Amino acid sequence: MFVRQKTVNGYTCLFLVENVRESGRSKQHIIRNLGPKEAVLAAGDLDRLLGSIGRFSERAMVHNVILPAP
Repeated sequence: MFVRQKTVNGYTCLFLVENVRESGRSKQHIIRNLGPKEAVLAAGDLDRLLGSIGRFSERAMVHNVILPAP
């Protein structure tokens, strides 16, 4: 599973996607449209999703980095 960005009609959206095998070929299956990239990043939705996923990961760790205000 991974996050993919796709531009449609001039808008860049983020999608949660998984690879599946159908008829011997690999296809990408969209699990969820996360929304417009700018809105997702501004609201911090992607960070919350990563934090939530990180709680269940046995092989990877999600690091919290706090950046100073510009």
